Amino acid sequence: MSLKPSSSAAALVTQLRARLSDDSHTRPAFKVFLDDTAATDASLEIRHGRFTTNVVNARRNLSLNLDLSDFQYDTVGKLVARLQARTGYTVVPDDQMDADHPSVDLKVRGFGDLIEGGLDLAHRRFSDKELGELLTQAVHRHNVSYTLHTVPSNEHIFVLQLAHAEAIRVLATNAVKRRGLEQTVSDLLSLAESYEKAYRDDVKRQQRPIPVAKIKDDDTGSGDILQGELFRRSARTGFNAPMGSNPPPEIPTLRDPRDEDVTDTTIRLTWRGNKEYDFYAYELWRDTDEQNLKRLRAGNMVRRPSSGGSIVEREQYTTSKLVFQSFGANSNFDTVGFATFVEEFGQLIESFVDGDTVSGRTSSNSPTPLEPEQTYYYRLFVVDLNYKTVGSSIVRAKTKSLRARATQGSPIDIVSGSVAGGDTITLSGERFHTGMKVKLGDKFVGNLTIGGATSATFTTPALSNPDAVGKVYDLVIISKDGQRDIHPQQWTYTA
Repeated sequence: MSLKPSSSAAALVTQLRARLSDDSHTRPAFKVFLDDTAATDASLEIRHGRFTTNVVNARRNLSLNLDLSDFQYDTVGKLVARLQARTGYTVVPDDQMDADHPSVDLKVRGFGDLIEGGLDLAHRRFSDKELGELLTQAVHRHNVSYTLHTVPSNEHIFVLQLAHAEAIRVLATNAVKRRGLEQTVSDLLSLAESYEKAYRDDVKRQQRPIPVAKIKDDDTGSGDILQGELFRRSARTGFNAPMGSNPPPEIPTLRDPRDEDVTDTTIRLTWRGNKEYDFYAYELWRDTDEQNLKRLRAGNMVRRPSSGGSIVEREQYTTSKLVFQSFGANSNFDTVGFATFVEEFGQLIESFVDGDTVSGRTSSNSPTPLEPEQTYYYRLFVVDLNYKTVGSSIVRAKTKSLRARATQGSPIDIVSGSVAGGDTITLSGERFHTGMKVKLGDKFVGNLTIGGATSATFTTPALSNPDAVGKVYDLVIISKDGQRDIHPQQWTYTA
């Protein structure tokens, strides 16, 4: 027995359905016929959660009385399967039928009867249950302390905006799976983003901070009293002065790495830069276990001392690593651990190469290159002046196989040769493999033979341009998965 939803929940479902223009049963489901020619009359009714048919003068008892809340019939797909298994009925599913849609939402569309022409059944794009789930998610995003039954009426508008955006995304997903929607997928996603933006703008407008603390010039030491937690550095005293209340930071967007962002030992992460004036710091966390990816300093948790102990103990809680941290202009200067202006004012940083130990930007928690062919998970956090923290969604990337590399310095035994080509070169290096390629300048070499993991031979390509004489060209090794090892100015063409 299901509980009747509260008036608040029912009102939100009704309002969301109106926003989606989903009051009518416009989604075709299936057509049902009675194929017993002896029957003189047959009717079908869907009412109070039951699917009933009344058939008169049939050769056998074909009347049905199905409870659509029963797990055997609770979705459109299950109901169709049951009807198709019944002797005496013919069911023709529509191309747009949603097999997972709750069958209790079905409705007879148009006129007709089961004997002559059959009956068309349809449902709405969203059931009440689906709208309730979308609204519950929206309430949780808006304020985790509310439920669908307790959210204040003056905040319904915020919940509806979020739920509307998510419903539009569901329609976009359906548009990919099947045709029949008038809008394109990109149009739907743009519309969803507009509702998300309206929500963010409205929330910020309701909680707008006071941008500057008012100080009376003629009465030093007193001023307007401001309620809130946000502080800014005072030019007059050098300390933090109260500024006003402030909502949490905007949710950061951490982008999925592209193929060119990933090598055998490094992964380049990019994100949408934070432009909020109360920005304090970025934190990028990494783990090889998605379920274990947590923001926790040094992976430690303080616990009570053991029996008889007097020193606070710590226990390892997570293997997650803080691989990158950058402070903004609001940080105390003595806490900034980066040398350049761009890094010190961290809003400008929108990318980081994890595993790169050469640049010096890898933190002490990640001093070594990444492992080849290993999947890593990342999450970016934004911290504001009040130390309120918001995390991005988790992204994953898998490093490539070990890259073929030539010996540093002088990887080839001969460094010059004729533009006519044909010189035989011995190349030394490591991790050479079948399928790799070698280029001199813009041309691939000929007769490449892999002699082992550390040795290869090839013949130089010919050049037709006489101006190539005396010019120096790069040596490039291309691994079979597309990674490049570039050695500048290794080969000179002679006349």
